[in-house]
Amino acid sequence: MSSRLARVIDVFEADAARLAHAQAVRAHFSAYRAGRVPEAALVASGRPNVEQVTAILRSGGPPERAALDEARRTRERVRQGVPADEIHDGYRLCLRILGEAFVSTASAIRLQQNEILAATRLLWESADVLTSAVLLARQAAERSQASHGRDAHAEFLRGLVHGITDPRAIHEQAALFGLSI
Repeated sequence: MSSRLARVIDVFEADAARLAHAQAVRAHFSAYRAGRVPEAALVASGRPNVEQVTAILRSGGPPERAALDEARRTRERVRQGVPADEIHDGYRLCLRILGEAFVSTASAIRLQQNEILAATRLLWESADVLTSAVLLARQAAERSQASHGRDAHAEFLRGLVHGITDPRAIHEQAALFGLSI
């Protein structure tokens, strides 16, 4: 790694707080505009993205999927009711914001064009790994939620059949499962 690239990474890393806030983009996505995800949670999940980009640039290689934190953050977004397309597109937008910030910083420090190109290609390659991890984590989280929903529905029906469901809760739970009683 050249000393200029190391300098770019150091400047990028020092700007982590601003970059984390820059990723808290709400305007493009209805679930985020609706406030399903608190601003603080968006900023908090932006910081690891900055750390990943700096780690990728320092290592010179894409991340290993097994070492990524995307699964935890994706499960959280699924629980918050963020639709699949918004999870995926939001994450890609965050990576694009960070990629543009890298190029801007690299240009300001006058990193050689071939080094900017090589690092940008590395970030693109890494974005494929990262977004793939988000996609797989979202699918797993949605399967888990669906399984839990089926279990809760079955438990409610068993309670009705065996007469053990609290009568006051029957109408509330029936509406939750789309049943009219």
